[in-house]
Amino acid sequence: MVLYNDYLFSHGGATRRSQFIDLEKKYLGPLPTSTYNLRYFRRAKVQKISHIYLSVDRNYYSVPHRYIGHHVEVQYNKETVEVFYNFQRIAKHQRSFRPGSYTTLGDHMPSSHKVYNDWNPLYFEQRASAIGASTLEYIRRLIAQYNYPELAYKQAQGILSYAKAYGATRLNNACKRALLHHWASYQTISNILKNGLDNCIFRGCWFFPTFGVMKENIPHVSSTDQTQLSRTSAA
Repeated sequence: MVLYNDYLFSHGGATRRSQFIDLEKKYLGPLPTSTYNLRYFRRAKVQKISHIYLSVDRNYYSVPHRYIGHHVEVQYNKETVEVFYNFQRIAKHQRSFRPGSYTTLGDHMPSSHKVYNDWNPLYFEQRASAIGASTLEYIRRLIAQYNYPELAYKQAQGILSYAKAYGATRLNNACKRALLHHWASYQTISNILKNGLDNCIFRGCWFFPTFGVMKENIPHVSSTDQTQLSRTSAA
């Protein structure tokens, strides 16, 4: 290759190397200091909670609330996530790789501007109140856990939807039991209902099955006493 580049052209005394040095080299810029960061593209809809969902990472990124309901373009690489509407960038975040996480800027949230759509705390409280007092208390606790109530709305919607699947009574009983836990979540209610743990009578800190034998550890009670309690409840 060296000999080839230094070979004289037949029509003059120039070589490929000399032409490069004399004519082309001055136009070259410095090489990038870092490797190219490949970008990916997705379409998404801004949800009622003022976030878009990035399915590849299974997490959420906030967008200014005025774009709720609009379709946007999401561009992301290994470091950042950017959201564009009509070719204008409307949001930029550090990319998160923790599934189920919310990356939120407070200024994006409707509640920060006293702007509310049909999903708001009062809407979920009214629906919960129609199911039962424990459900209302649980939904209020769930929403109060977050700095921005919008971050609780999808969980609240999921919890209240169980009234159709399991009935209002079972859901209210599940919420009554779940109120013993410090942190409210959709997953807690889901586990209680799917495992039939709502079918318990609440007495102090203990739960006694109303039918069948339910395996449950009761604090400060010996294994022998727990067995006796199970036999009594099954009788």
